[in-house]
Amino acid sequence: MALPARVLAAGIAGCVAAMLAYCCSGPSTVISRPAQEPRLADLVGSMQSSVRAASGVRVTGHLTQNGTVLGVDLSLRRDGDMTGVIIQNGAPAQVMAVAGRSYVRVTPAFLQQVAAQAGSCAVVCGKWIQLTLREAEQMTGDLSMATVTSPLTSGQATTLTEAGSTTVQGQPAWVLRAADGSTLDVSTRSRHYPLEATGSGSSRQVVVYSQWNSVLPPATPAASQVLISGGAPPPAGSVAPTLGAASGTWGIYCWLCLAD
Repeated sequence: MALPARVLAAGIAGCVAAMLAYCCSGPSTVISRPAQEPRLADLVGSMQSSVRAASGVRVTGHLTQNGTVLGVDLSLRRDGDMTGVIIQNGAPAQVMAVAGRSYVRVTPAFLQQVAAQAGSCAVVCGKWIQLTLREAEQMTGDLSMATVTSPLTSGQATTLTEAGSTTVQGQPAWVLRAADGSTLDVSTRSRHYPLEATGSGSSRQVVVYSQWNSVLPPATPAASQVLISGGAPPPAGSVAPTLGAASGTWGIYCWLCLAD
């Protein structure tokens, strides 16, 4: 279940970036403009300004990256904090970054992925592993709001064309279309936040943006609920809230000395 953050972030951002890249070529199509739709340049400019100024956003969706099906539900903040779930091939991992520290929650599924000793869950499930800097870089390092939303504020967004209107989860939106048929739905409200990006083709990759400026900071786990990754081995026969670091799934190899 090794999934470096740069791969996941590239998948999320790439779903949008790849869509935008197709806009620079291909025949243009004349589409009637709804009466209240702003000029294209104004709409894109307002959308980009809103994204740059936003303090946070929730990103959900599914996509395929290098043949791997990924699911994400991440609440991202401009200050670097984030929390949410990453799902790879049906296996979820709950992750969090707060105050410069990154964590992954211990669950039965996580322990199965890292091949933990039998009986480990009774001791550690529900607690949080505090990642080392290296592990955090591998797992959550690129899952920042700036990285995930960067395609929306790039120059590629200015090449989209108007494609009418739609509704996204009950919210009216203007549709911007790429030459390959991919779309970016933008709110009709004055700040024009992106609401949904949909790829073309059979994969139907979808990224949904919500809770703009409404993402609350995550709470730092209590010290009693934190396991330290990469700590020194505990005395033989003891129960230790420590995870030894070595090469393994998620960059972590799990060992636990459980009392007899």
